[in-house]
Amino acid sequence: MIKVKGYSLLSSRTVIESQHGKDTVQKIIDSLPPEHQTIFSNPILSHAHYPLEAYVHWLEGELRFVYHGDEKALNRQFLAATEKALNGVYSMMQRFPSPMAAIHGMAAFNHLDGMVTEKVEIAPAQALFVYRGFQKRHAIYEIVLRNWWIAVVKRTGGKNPSFEPRIPISAGKDRAEYVVSWTE
Repeated sequence: MIKVKGYSLLSSRTVIESQHGKDTVQKIIDSLPPEHQTIFSNPILSHAHYPLEAYVHWLEGELRFVYHGDEKALNRQFLAATEKALNGVYSMMQRFPSPMAAIHGMAAFNHLDGMVTEKVEIAPAQALFVYRGFQKRHAIYEIVLRNWWIAVVKRTGGKNPSFEPRIPISAGKDRAEYVVSWTE
């Protein structure tokens, strides 16, 4: 079973509460399966691991109740939240002399437990990521991956970052593949 760091769940819940109020948070929690309602109703420990399924259900509820099905709005919120989170580790990000150095360093830092991630440098400003372990139903998590790598590239000096699926999670294959690229 794939697990995600509590920080992801906690930050999502905190952003929704600060921008849309406790009633909206409760509406999302009420829409979750009972075992996931318990997770989001109780204190979430930022360094603990929680089932990815719980986070996927939360994201689906967030998309439905806050963004009314508008994935672009959800994507914008995630990019802003990811960039804000990386501000907190800005001094660490400054140590990387380039986006590729950051990708090499950050690829080992994974928010997911139980996920196999492979990274291959395919050009000086392009890397291929292969994730094994996702299921088709985790497709909404692609928004998190996209915004994470775009924010990392931006923070380390890359221009025009992109995150292009070769095999998206929604394809339901044994792996998902994404190319992260930028200009220098």
